[in-house]
Amino acid sequence: MSLVVAAHNQTDIVVGSESLSTYTTQDGQPFVPGEEVRKVHQVNPHLALMITGGYASDKIRFVKDYEQAVRDTTILEPAFQELFSRTRRSMIIHPRECFQIGLAGYAASGPTFRLVTRQYGDPNVGYLETYPLNYYLSGYKESVELAEQRLIENNIASQPATAEIEKVIRGIIAECISKYPETLGEPIEVLVLSKP
Repeated sequence: MSLVVAAHNQTDIVVGSESLSTYTTQDGQPFVPGEEVRKVHQVNPHLALMITGGYASDKIRFVKDYEQAVRDTTILEPAFQELFSRTRRSMIIHPRECFQIGLAGYAASGPTFRLVTRQYGDPNVGYLETYPLNYYLSGYKESVELAEQRLIENNIASQPATAEIEKVIRGIIAECISKYPETLGEPIEVLVLSKP
C-alpha cells in the first residue's frame, strides 16, 4: 500500500507521497526499476495523477496511455471523464488488485480532486465527481486515518499559504512513515500544481 496526502488553498495544490515501492508484476516479481507506476505523477503543470493500492504491471501501459491522451488538458473535468471512460472500457482487474486513482487539478470552480476505484470481482467503477473537501487522502487505512487527524489538527481547511501546506504535508507523511515502516517509506516527494 502507500500514502498520498494532498491539499489546496484555492490557488495551489500540494500533493505529497511517500516512496516505498510495493508494486509487483503479475507473476509476483518486482517491477524493473524505473518502470513502476509512480504514486504521484505530474501530467502537466495543472494536473497530477495519484495512485494507491495494489495492482499488476499491465497498469503501467494503461497509465502511460492515459497520460499521453490528457497531456495537454488543463481542465480537470475532461481529464477525469477520459480517466473514467478508459477505466470502464479497457481496464482489466486481476485477482488481489484493489486501488484508487485520483486526479488533482483545476475545475471551473477552482482547485479540486476526483477519483476512481476498482477492485477484483466488482464489475463497477467507483468514482467521485464532486469532491467536498480541500484535502485528499488515499492509501493504507491506518495511515490515512492518522493523516486526516493531523490535517484537521493543523486546520488545513482554513487554506493556509502554499508553503505552510507543504510543511504540514511533509510532517504528516514523515510521522506516518515512522509509525508504519512496514508499509510506508522514504523519501517524501512533494509536487505543487499552480492555477492555469
